Amino acid sequence: MESVVLKGLRMSDMKPKAVAISRRLCDLVSTSRQLVQTVLAVSGHAYPTGDRQLHPSVLDFMLARRSTPVKDLAEPAPTDKEIETMLTVASRVPDHGRLTPWRFILYRGDVRRQIGEALAARAIEREGALPEPRIEQERTRFSRAPLVIGVVCVPKESPTIPEWEMFLSGGMAAMNLMIAANALGYGTNLITNWYSDDAEGRRILGLAPRERVVGFVHIGSYDVELLERPRPELKTIVSDYVGPWEA
Repeated sequence: MESVVLKGLRMSDMKPKAVAISRRLCDLVSTSRQLVQTVLAVSGHAYPTGDRQLHPSVLDFMLARRSTPVKDLAEPAPTDKEIETMLTVASRVPDHGRLTPWRFILYRGDVRRQIGEALAARAIEREGALPEPRIEQERTRFSRAPLVIGVVCVPKESPTIPEWEMFLSGGMAAMNLMIAANALGYGTNLITNWYSDDAEGRRILGLAPRERVVGFVHIGSYDVELLERPRPELKTIVSDYVGPWEA
């Protein structure tokens, strides 16, 4: 313990009472680390050892995260401050070349219904006469949840970084956005739909000609139980490298 340094001081430089307090603090830190590791072990989760920082609550949160059906998303919507937090988290993703090849569009309030009318008209242009239930479906595309955030890929000129990497970065931004919203207690659902692949649809939604939709994250409050869905078994999707692919 004589080698422990606190704020630039060694134990040997400290008064006896201060040394006793410091020793107690070190013991508490060690006990806390052991407790966290025990909890993770009992829950069946792998945990790091040594002096690495542990975040078991983050692991538990991620293991339990689920999407919320759009029909179950309701008011109240996130506050402006919460939205700022979500978007700050969404922006903290891998970004090769620091190009920031994505941006966010907020759809909220009456504009959601205006967009719905425009999408319904565009659907009729594309497909001809539609039954009223389908038209109503298009009208409510963006008004089912109190907030929709569009994650948009904004390709940047680069001699070394391909556009698909930029799109992947946008996908990570969308995932971070959902994680942040979920961490704040809101439900989320990521949707693309036909208008994402339609040039006029993208224009209606505010995208420039070269921009592409990563996804529309629907966000709101919910009071339903989120059911677990089947997840892939790791043994079916994980393998060790065994050499080049052979047909």
